[in-house]
Amino acid sequence: MVGAADLNDLSEYIMGRIRRLEGVRATRTHILSSPFTDAGQWRLRALSASEATAVERTVVSSMATRARVDEQLEHELLQILAHDGRATVAAIARSLGIGQRRIRETLTTLSARGRLVVRTEVARAHSGWPVHAWYFLRVPAAMAGRVGSAITRLSEVRLAVSTLGPYNLVLSVWMKTLADVQRLEVAIEESVHGVSIADRSVVLRSLKKEGMHVNAQGMATGVMVPLPTSLLHG
Repeated sequence: MVGAADLNDLSEYIMGRIRRLEGVRATRTHILSSPFTDAGQWRLRALSASEATAVERTVVSSMATRARVDEQLEHELLQILAHDGRATVAAIARSLGIGQRRIRETLTTLSARGRLVVRTEVARAHSGWPVHAWYFLRVPAAMAGRVGSAITRLSEVRLAVSTLGPYNLVLSVWMKTLADVQRLEVAIEESVHGVSIADRSVVLRSLKKEGMHVNAQGMATGVMVPLPTSLLHG
């Protein structure tokens, strides 16, 4: 998956940088547009309903926000949190030499504006859902919205997004066994009329998750390539 500020930057990456790599003979690009759900909303379902509710009650929501956020401070905060999402306000304040109140208010503002999203990722091999696959679907245009919403109710679906290209709906799913790849395909086609699964792909190994390089077992290596804040401003 590639992030770019605009189509010009995306074109330069695909037709410039990737094209120059030795051994690359062709590329195929699916431009993602409107997401129906993403992995940040996906749950392992390891907790009972009462346990999940208890966790939610511990989350304190603050409505205080700053009218303006200094771009340099935002950049520094995002860089720190990209490397250590558990960094405390006190630790960040000491690192940057800025008061805790300003740090806290800025983080609240970035969260409220959707520029900072906190999410817990897990190594797939240890999640109970070790098989990762992509599905590429063709759906009648008039049905795309309804079908996309319906598919998000499948427990395996971590990402469902409309796309521009030969397919108009792409799914990223985690499953418990390799046999579930075909089982889920049948379930989708039987439960959602008008859907045609045109292609599917099983991921053998991921090299990076949310910017963090991972090893063959999916564990973080400590090597981080954070998303440029200039891209976020795009």
